[in-house]
Amino acid sequence: MKKSSFMKAYKKRWAYRIMALALCAVAALVSMGISIYTYYDNTNNPTVVKNKEEYDEALNNDSYIQISADELYDLDVVITETTSKLGVKVSEDVKSRFVAMKLDTYVLTIAIPNKQYEKFVEQENGPFILKGTLIEFEDMELETIQEAIIDNNSLSDGLPLAPYFQYLQYESPMNSASFFFMIAACFIVYILIMYMVYMRKNTVALKSLKNFSDGNLEVACQKIDNELNSDNAYKNGPITITENYIVVETQQITFALPLKELMWVYKQTIKKKVYGIIPAGRTNGLVCVFSDKHEYKVDLFKGEKIIDEVIEYISNNCKASFVGHSEELENLLKKDSDEFIFKWRVNKESSKNMDI
Repeated sequence: MKKSSFMKAYKKRWAYRIMALALCAVAALVSMGISIYTYYDNTNNPTVVKNKEEYDEALNNDSYIQISADELYDLDVVITETTSKLGVKVSEDVKSRFVAMKLDTYVLTIAIPNKQYEKFVEQENGPFILKGTLIEFEDMELETIQEAIIDNNSLSDGLPLAPYFQYLQYESPMNSASFFFMIAACFIVYILIMYMVYMRKNTVALKSLKNFSDGNLEVACQKIDNELNSDNAYKNGPITITENYIVVETQQITFALPLKELMWVYKQTIKKKVYGIIPAGRTNGLVCVFSDKHEYKVDLFKGEKIIDEVIEYISNNCKASFVGHSEELENLLKKDSDEFIFKWRVNKESSKNMDI
């Protein structure tokens, strides 16, 4: 038997989804590979800095910096983080502490977290791996650092030393790699959404068509093809309604299911917001609920007119289906789907009697 055009369209969409999954998987693997390489490169190939020239070279090469613990001096200056509630200070914790490194006649000030500071105080063996964002000192902060340098006899050793106007905010080698890890995570989340939502929904829809057709999928597909080519078929965008079927073909969902099994159809509008505040358009969806309790949403960006027209057509030509959203029907479907089906069957029988 010749393969139906509906099945060709279904498999074509499926192939596109597989390709998208494959590309996302490759992109995720590449991002993870770059992240791992970046981490190990920063960890194993940092620039050893002992003077101003080597530090300038590290900055020019955007390299991680390796500084031995015995090259660092404690300035006894802290950065605190205050927690407030309703304008009242609840707690004040030490976020990081300033240490310094002498680079000839200059002093590089470095802000390091408490955990790293504890290692510094304990003089653990092994070098510190340092890199960070240069941040401008405020005038009061710079004065505090200048006084701390003067007061630290082991650092100044009687020599006039000038601090840089910026300090280095500590970052571990993982910080640079984390950006690529985040990209990989985004691709993985997309893959999971694609597989668990879209691909699963399409598989369930095809299985439902087979069940509604008493297992004879090929005959059902041929019937769908014949009705799609009929002059009586109603077509509006990606949605086609034939004598016996509602057929949908979008990137997210492709299905063909019997109209006689359509229990409920309504429009759903979701307003999108960036950061939950800034309006970013809205998505309109046609929601179809069938007698096997499966629900399918056909999202159409700016497709409100199409959805309204399709719902109006169903309302006029499919009397057995509930049309339009209502809280009562939604709650009933969630809490007691069997009772919902019973009400739909009663409505279906009533519409048959009215036709007679």
